[in-house]
Amino acid sequence: MVIRKSCKGQWMCVCETSDVVALERECADSQSRWQRFGTVMVWAVLLYGFVARLFGLLTRESLWLDETAIAHNIVFRSITQMHEPLVYNQSAPLGFLYLIKLNTLVFGVSDITLRLLPCLFGIALLWVMYQFTKQFGRLVLLAVLLVFTASYFQLEYSIQIKQYTCDGFMAMLAIIFACRCVERFQQRDPQAMRHLIWLGVFGVISTWFSFVNIIILAGIGLTLLIFFFMQREKRAVIGMFIIGGLWLLSLGLHYAVFLSSQDGNDFLKEYWVNGFAPFPPISLSDLKWYPAKYFYAFSDPAGFKLRYAAGVLAVFGVVGLWRWNRWQCVMVLSCLPFVFLLSAMKMYPFLGRVIQYLVPLFVLLVGFGIVAFSRLLFKRTVSQTIFAAVLILMLIVPSVSEHTSRIWLRPAQSDGHDTITRLQLHSDASQLIYTDRHTRIGFEYFATLHGVELNVLHDDYSYETGAQNQTLHEQTVLKLQQIINQTTNEAWLLVENYQPTDGSPSIETRLTAYLNLYGKMVDRYPTKLGVLLRYRFDHPAAKDD
Repeated sequence: MVIRKSCKGQWMCVCETSDVVALERECADSQSRWQRFGTVMVWAVLLYGFVARLFGLLTRESLWLDETAIAHNIVFRSITQMHEPLVYNQSAPLGFLYLIKLNTLVFGVSDITLRLLPCLFGIALLWVMYQFTKQFGRLVLLAVLLVFTASYFQLEYSIQIKQYTCDGFMAMLAIIFACRCVERFQQRDPQAMRHLIWLGVFGVISTWFSFVNIIILAGIGLTLLIFFFMQREKRAVIGMFIIGGLWLLSLGLHYAVFLSSQDGNDFLKEYWVNGFAPFPPISLSDLKWYPAKYFYAFSDPAGFKLRYAAGVLAVFGVVGLWRWNRWQCVMVLSCLPFVFLLSAMKMYPFLGRVIQYLVPLFVLLVGFGIVAFSRLLFKRTVSQTIFAAVLILMLIVPSVSEHTSRIWLRPAQSDGHDTITRLQLHSDASQLIYTDRHTRIGFEYFATLHGVELNVLHDDYSYETGAQNQTLHEQTVLKLQQIINQTTNEAWLLVENYQPTDGSPSIETRLTAYLNLYGKMVDRYPTKLGVLLRYRFDHPAAKDD
């Protein structure tokens, strides 16, 4: 008589050898079915991520404000002018700009060709996440992929002309190369130095396509240096010092050739001022900054609606990853001291989309934390799996709903191309076209792209207030009076369609309230670029003012 445990966790008493064989076969079949199901789930999630990005690339409307600003620096410059300082308060790595420029030279200029490279980097990042995470087991792999694929921000930045998906891709590749180096040296592989050399080459190249990757490289470089010292690998220590010097030399050359022209951008520093860490913290509000920004990072840019839950699970993920492989855990976390150091030195903020390169690491820790927390609470595999599934659904359902409304069932909306076409059809050279501070960049891009010359009046004071009017700056009032007095009959205004969340009136509300005193709105055309307003000034006040 033999007492054996069934595949369902129940103890059974079997008497015959054939019964034991049958029981083992049943358990093997059950495990095989679950493995096949898990494999199907993994590939289904990957397929969804790939298709969602390609679908968004093909169906999204034209470029928006920030995209037109960076596109203006690419489309209307020759290949030999790409190294010149960027205009419109933009900042991007030189190699990334050259790749997009080459893409437009080969395939022509369109919204799709401009966004193609970030989309490909987004797909590659999803694949790299899969390659790195599959070593942790199918449950961790599924948790990480589901959470990462569900993040709307990851999907959104995969179809924008921004370098953020490239940043994340380069960061994950650097960590994979570093972990492979550690593994090879631990195994005393004769080819271990070759892996270190490849890491060095990758680091030199990557800084030209993602300047923030130097933060990741600094962390893994210091970690590898400590590891080599502990392993007494003298050749590797010397090699790491040489590689670190080459990384700094590459970044320094990139800075001298291109980045130095963007360093003094006061607008960007003021815009991201809330992302700079107060150091040393001298008040309670200064101390609160650190946990507040930590949890906020899981909301923006990581995309979790339940940011506090995600932040706590990430802590469990650190513990779980540490138990799995300490060097891999250190490698993943090694960049964080440099991240906060640069933030404290007011050199690079820890806030919003500019830390997109950290999102893959956050998602990895959250996914690992889901499984680690489930294993802490339950002993049985089935219970762990069910509880992990509940946690995953709790985190991803709010994000997936945004996929439906913003990607799959995104309502059709007129865009910048439609704006220019409408003006071509319904305006003439004598009519002034007013643009505010935010619509100016996009308008200039699309007008230049279509080769249209219009009589444009730009207003850089539209978002400021003044003493002459409680809601409009005095310079804005002068611009509006110029439109009212100089036009013979009609004028057009393109104003931003953003609605403030603090209850204050929008720029459209403030401008129309003033213009309604002198004329009448005869057309309102909302677009992705802004709201196009058509005014007719036939009141006597317009002539007597």
